[in-house]
Amino acid sequence: MKRAWWPFWLWLLCVFLILVWGRPLVRHEFERSLGESMMALAAGTARQLALGREQVAELLPLDYAALRQHPLNREFERDARELMALADIRYIYVEVDLGPAVPFRVEPGEEKVFNAAAGTPLNILYLLDAVTEEEAARQERPFPEKERYGLLGERNRVLFAGRQPGWLVSEDRWGKYLTAYAPLYLSDGDFLGMLGVDYDYGSYRRALLLYESVLLLPLLLSGGVLLFQLFQLKSSIRAEKQARGEALQAYRDTLTGIWNRRGIWRLLERQWRLARAHHHGVTLLLVDVDYFKEYNDNYGHPAGDRMLRAVAGMLAELAGEYQGVVGRYGGDEFMLLFANLIPGEEDKLGQEILVRCHTLAIPHAFSPISDRQTLSVGAVTLAPGQEVAMDTLVELADRALYQAKRHGRNRACCHQEPKRRAG
Repeated sequence: MKRAWWPFWLWLLCVFLILVWGRPLVRHEFERSLGESMMALAAGTARQLALGREQVAELLPLDYAALRQHPLNREFERDARELMALADIRYIYVEVDLGPAVPFRVEPGEEKVFNAAAGTPLNILYLLDAVTEEEAARQERPFPEKERYGLLGERNRVLFAGRQPGWLVSEDRWGKYLTAYAPLYLSDGDFLGMLGVDYDYGSYRRALLLYESVLLLPLLLSGGVLLFQLFQLKSSIRAEKQARGEALQAYRDTLTGIWNRRGIWRLLERQWRLARAHHHGVTLLLVDVDYFKEYNDNYGHPAGDRMLRAVAGMLAELAGEYQGVVGRYGGDEFMLLFANLIPGEEDKLGQEILVRCHTLAIPHAFSPISDRQTLSVGAVTLAPGQEVAMDTLVELADRALYQAKRHGRNRACCHQEPKRRAG
């Protein structure tokens, strides 16, 4: 009889080992894998950010509201949100350790806000701050004069002192995050502070719960299946780590470096959802390279590639000036996406694209309409509604582009949303 129970006791032992040893191991491995991926992302972002002493001196005395509107921070936030759109990243920021120079302390009643006792000095300043649109919309700011300041914890202090990339789990008044840090240096080479990337801990927990469910269910069958599943799980974690590293590249066009069709379409879907939730318009421009086949056939494909890169660079620069994004929608077609533009500004953008293309002065001796490379542009602005689908936005932009090409090309046509009658 006792021998008949040994499979049960073996199964129970497996359950015990998994709960006591396997589950923490999976949590640790999953967290470490994610932390290293975010740490690499923080280091790459820090390498691309170059600040001079004059710029730092200009940012230091600003309050939070002024900082958010400063051109340096707006450019930083625009670039950061492109990364946030592809992962569950909530914040990207630059922390500077000011030590005793910070004028604020934790006051009575603020202990839970800053996770510190009253009287504790706030010793860091957020020099640059980028947050997702959703977080910015839902946040309440009870202490606006202290918005740029915070506490430097013990593990943060070690990272600051070592000036090396690292990650940790942090919690503040806005939530719980897996935070990755990388050192940031001034343009002259002096150490400035740390660039931080906050990955939403709730997303991490949900993903981990899925892995834990996959881990525990096989225990209902047998201990052997359990061990096999543990091996499969660790393999999945390694694959997940590799996939995260390749995720950003999957959305980039290899020729031009801008978003590819998959990436710009995903950003369009996201912007359409935000516009529907916050009741603002979405502007879409489709840009077609005129007589591209004639250019390729006569100048050769390498020259055609160089011309596309030049056009993509010009469009990316223009999109950045208006807080927009650009992607390669087809072989010789580009898509520009904007939100909250001033009414009628899409027509101005279309004309500006034509002017800047002319300024590029790319020779095209085989074009029947000009001795330079020209573009055709179709633009539309729509506000999402119950009766308006996202496909309608793309269709109307395509119609406007067709109209520009039908009327001789080298022009921009704009589809205006009909005004609704009051009452």
